[in-house]
Amino acid sequence: MGGLPTNGQTIYVRLTTYFGTVQLYTDYTYTAATLAALTSPAPGAVFTGPSVTFSWKAGTSATGYSMWFGSTGVGSYNLKYTAETTATSSTVTGLPTNGQTIYVRLYTYFNAVTAHSDYTYTAAPAGSPATMITPTAGSTVGISNVVFTWAAGTGTAQYSLWLGLSGPGSSSLYTSGWQTTTSATVTKLPAKGAKVYARLYSMVYGAQQYNDYTYTEQ
Repeated sequence: MGGLPTNGQTIYVRLTTYFGTVQLYTDYTYTAATLAALTSPAPGAVFTGPSVTFSWKAGTSATGYSMWFGSTGVGSYNLKYTAETTATSSTVTGLPTNGQTIYVRLYTYFNAVTAHSDYTYTAAPAGSPATMITPTAGSTVGISNVVFTWAAGTGTAQYSLWLGLSGPGSSSLYTSGWQTTTSATVTKLPAKGAKVYARLYSMVYGAQQYNDYTYTEQ
């Protein structure tokens, strides 16, 4: 029998038995099952990257759960879908990072019967690497205690500054290592008009991107 509610309400059932023209009945009360409900990320939230961990409150009497992810409307699954699981959380990778609306359907299984709840989220914005603020690209810089500062990109978590003399991406002069701060101080650089190549790496949603700059020493 389908069409019963899945909201935990009380359901009253009357079982009628017929004896010709005589009817007798017995009354019963039950509690409707409840669907699983997403708790994290909060419905309507903006994702912070292409990998998202979803958690949900278990449904009563539920035997399993699965999820659909789509971009073409409620109930679509053109992006991702997960296999049935008895766990109450799932980490989903490879979601888009373009700011679009993502439709999520959480299925609750009651043995062979399923019911679902729908949610909408916003994909993380498109990622972009950090950009140098100072020194200005192409400018002349000093030979000691040169402070490099940059503007954080979108979806960036870490940065690394390389300085070299032999071309873009060289690192013979300095490497900062990966760091979360948006500045680095270089204590010593060559003089006499040397051309210095700077490469500023950013870890954008877990992948490396970079911007290149050049400077001239005094």
